[in-house]
Order: sequence, then structure tokens, then C-alpha cells
Amino acid sequence: MSHRSTVCVRQRIVWRPEWNETFESWTKYFVSSNRWRREPYLDFDDLMQEARELFYKLAEYYPRIIDPPHFMSIYKRSIQNIYHDHARLRRHFMHNLELGLMAEEASTPPEERIGEVTNPGYMVTLLNELPNELQLVLTTLATGRYRLKLKKHGKSIPLRERESLNKKLCRTLGLQTTTDPVGDLYRFFTT
Repeated sequence: MSHRSTVCVRQRIVWRPEWNETFESWTKYFVSSNRWRREPYLDFDDLMQEARELFYKLAEYYPRIIDPPHFMSIYKRSIQNIYHDHARLRRHFMHNLELGLMAEEASTPPEERIGEVTNPGYMVTLLNELPNELQLVLTTLATGRYRLKLKKHGKSIPLRERESLNKKLCRTLGLQTTTDPVGDLYRFFTT
């Protein structure tokens, strides 16, 4: 009886990442839906080229990854992080730009700025001149909770018996001097 010894030779799995339809289609979808987070001067082709460069850098940086889903997850997370970083930098830049403009506005005398569109002084003055009841109506309408409460209708009330917005505001806020608070607000700001 002869003993045959079988030696199991482990096969090496050789897989190298390739830019194929799977990576390209996912990248096209991601870039098209997140393009707004990047600089406006970059068009779609530029962003796709950046994504391909990132893909090849990752393939070179992680040569030991032999599982395609693992590499895909690394690629996805990397490109998402890049877009998050760019969006954060843009927001930080815009915030600093606004602060710089505000500092520049503060250094100019008010007489020179009164006609500018970005000057909130006129609106603040108008809001301060509003009568107390109209200020209450405006703050009530500006809060989201109250608007939701106003939109709800009562149980099985016929359409002709429902209250108008003005009547509902007068009833809930206890307004005494006006019966048309929304119209009064409109007239105040348009004149």
C-alpha cells in the first residue's frame, strides 16, 4: 500500500483595482449629486478626473487589499471625505469673507451706507416702529410651531364655518385694536 501525500498549495489571490464601470457609475452619481459642494469653476469632467486620480493613488497606496468590496468602501469614504473637507473650507472661507465685509462696513460712516441693499438698519428701524400688537403678530407668524397649529383644521367643521387666518390670530392672541392683522402688517411694510 502506497501512501500518497497530497500537499495543498495555497493559491495566491491576485486582484488589482481597475477603473471599471462599477467605479465609474458610482462616481458619476456621487459627483453629479455633490457637485454643489465643490468650487463653482470646476466642471463635471474636472471632478471625474480628480476622482480617477484619487482611485489610482489609493490603488498604489493600498497594494495589499485584494477584496474588491473593501477597496470600493475605501474609495467611497475617501472621496466623501474630500468633498466634506472642501465644503467645510468653502463655508469657513465664506464666513471669514462675510466677517471681513462686515468689518469694512463698520469702518465706513453710516451716512455713506444708508442706501445700500445689504444694510439691515432700515429694516431694524421699521421693526422697532411697529405697534406692539403687530410685533406680536409678526413674531407669531415667524415661528414654525404656530404656523403648523394655524394650518390644522377643526374636526368636521363645514367649510363656510372655518375661521380665516385674521380671525384666528385675533382670537388666539387676544388682539383688541385690529381685525385685519395680516393686512395691517402688509400695509405697514409696503408704504
